[in-house]
Amino acid sequence: MNLAKTALLVLALGGYAALLRDDLEHPERLLQTRAAPAAKPPPGSSASPASSATLSLSWVVGLQPPPAASFREPARDVFSYKERPPAPPPRPRPPPPPPPPAEPRRSRIDRARFELHGLRDRPGHGQREAFLSVDGVLFIVREGDSLAGGLRVGAVGLQGLQVRTAEGDEEVELSLR
Repeated sequence: MNLAKTALLVLALGGYAALLRDDLEHPERLLQTRAAPAAKPPPGSSASPASSATLSLSWVVGLQPPPAASFREPARDVFSYKERPPAPPPRPRPPPPPPPPAEPRRSRIDRARFELHGLRDRPGHGQREAFLSVDGVLFIVREGDSLAGGLRVGAVGLQGLQVRTAEGDEEVELSLR
C-alpha cells in the first residue's frame, strides 16, 4: 500500500517538474497566455521573441493601463491606522407646512334673534327691566335672568343691555334704536 502511494507521489512530482522545465525554457509562452498573443513579425525583420515577451510583460508589470474593471472603494483603508472622519450629518428635513388658518369662530349669540323694545325703572324694586323680544316672542327681563340657548342677561343700563353666554366667554351689547 505504501509503495503505491510513493509511486503516485513520484509520478506527480515528475509531471510538475516537467511543466516547470518547459516554462523555464520557453517563458514567452507563459507570458502570452496571460496577455493577447503578439503579432508575428514580418519575415526578414529583426524582431525577436524576446521583444514580444517584453511587450506582454509591460502589460503585466503595469507600464500600460490594465483593462477597465469595476472598482469599489473599501469601507476603510487597511494600510492606515487613522480613522476616517465621520460622515456629515444628513440634511434636516424642511419643516412641515403650517396648518391652515382656523376659520373665525362663529358667535353663539345671533344678534338678529334679539330686539330691544324699551327699558323701564320700577320705583319700588330698584332694578331696571328691559322689554326684549327673542325670535319674535316678547320678554320682560332683569339683570341675571336666563334666556333660551344657554344665554343670560347681563347688566341693564340706561341705553341698552348686555346678553352673554352662561359661561361668560361671549358678550353682545344691545341698544335702543
